[in-house]
Amino acid sequence: MNDKQVQELVLQYEKMKGENKSVYFETEQIIEIANVYSDEKEDGKALSVIDYGLTFHPNNTELLIEKAYIYIDKDQMEQAEVILNSITETYSREFKMLKAELLLKTNRLNEANEIFNNLEDREEIETVLEISDLYIEKDYIKEALSLLEPMIEKIQPETNQKDYDDFASSLLNCYVSNGQYDLAAKWCNKLLDAHPYQIECWLTLSTIYTNMKEYSKALEAADFALAIEPDNQDAKIRRSICLKLMGELEESSSLFNEVLNELPLPKEYTYSLAGTMFLETGQWKEAYNEYSKALEISVIEDIFLLCELYKNTVYCLTKMESYDEAYELAQKGKQIFPDEIDLDVSLGIIYLQRGEEEKAWKQWNFNPTKKPELKAIVDAKFEIGLHCFKAGKYEWAKILFTEIKELDPQFEDIEQYLACAYLMLKDAVNFNKHNNLADEPLKIADIYSILGYEEEDDKSEIASSINSILDDLNRKIQ
Repeated sequence: MNDKQVQELVLQYEKMKGENKSVYFETEQIIEIANVYSDEKEDGKALSVIDYGLTFHPNNTELLIEKAYIYIDKDQMEQAEVILNSITETYSREFKMLKAELLLKTNRLNEANEIFNNLEDREEIETVLEISDLYIEKDYIKEALSLLEPMIEKIQPETNQKDYDDFASSLLNCYVSNGQYDLAAKWCNKLLDAHPYQIECWLTLSTIYTNMKEYSKALEAADFALAIEPDNQDAKIRRSICLKLMGELEESSSLFNEVLNELPLPKEYTYSLAGTMFLETGQWKEAYNEYSKALEISVIEDIFLLCELYKNTVYCLTKMESYDEAYELAQKGKQIFPDEIDLDVSLGIIYLQRGEEEKAWKQWNFNPTKKPELKAIVDAKFEIGLHCFKAGKYEWAKILFTEIKELDPQFEDIEQYLACAYLMLKDAVNFNKHNNLADEPLKIADIYSILGYEEEDDKSEIASSINSILDDLNRKIQ
């Protein structure tokens, strides 16, 4: 069915509703109309269409599946599960994929995997891509790579260019998420070999090289993007950031001001975009400077943007160890956004740095009026847990990572984090238990990383202590 035919269907349906009449539609016609409303973010109308269709096609599996997906898109998982459980034809692939997606979205990875593993077409590239996209959406990057990487030798652009492009894009997203920037650059370049005029790909490559601190290559990629589209503001901002990181401050400032004058958007958006680009590469001071410029604007009508600016600016200040300034800004942010748990995370870090441990722990036991989604809570606890490791609060780290495991049993490397906590607490039994449960036992490099020791001088200070603890635990285990 082409776009014109679909639009005619929608008009026919709306005319029928306006005249309060009843007209028969086939199942696929109902789904087409519902999809139009879903694409326009009018989920209420989409659900009404499905319910209308069910009056002619009671208990129709296709319509019920479509209805469940609408609830999933609305993040109403309980309603979606009610619909799922009402479907009697459970043998179809569409039903199985719906059930697996719902299981994934409600953090039941093992049950979803069981369905995926029993799909008859699980080794076909279309299915691999469909499942890996679901994994990526839920940040199960390790699971996505376990599907994609074995296919690297099997799929070639000569066979099916579109499948190859989708495959390469999925791999690229995984490697970027994992911080494997060398592999991300490799696959980004593969995509550019096939599509040299794809500007978004050049901008992605520029970002990857920036993360690798290869600023001249990042600048070159931004320049290729500008060669394709000279007026592209994202490319100009990316080029400005590369120049600043390379020490070309005057040229960088001139280009950034040029973008500010060109953009139809309010300046706070541009400053925020620049700040986020610096934030993603760990350039805390530069990111703070850009976010501060945005916050200096007297009136910001976009509440979501304002909240992000407070969170990110406070985060940068804590990374810069400017705790007094971070505290003042976080308190101001909490007055406007009392339920924002990222600000609670930062305030707790500030209290801990000041030695006010009771206040820190109380701040981290957040209980917002509006309960955030599970992932936000898990991510917040993870950030706190890492900071507790760095601050030597190993008992707190143990509690936090135990809570993370209860909330999300499939959280990546959770057993390693717990093993590390028990290691530093000199608990031989629980260290051995979690170390054996981990996909890979703890290595010294893992311990340094978890504890936040990045510099060689820092590592040498704690190396003897860790080795002593390990020797002591080995004696206890034996």
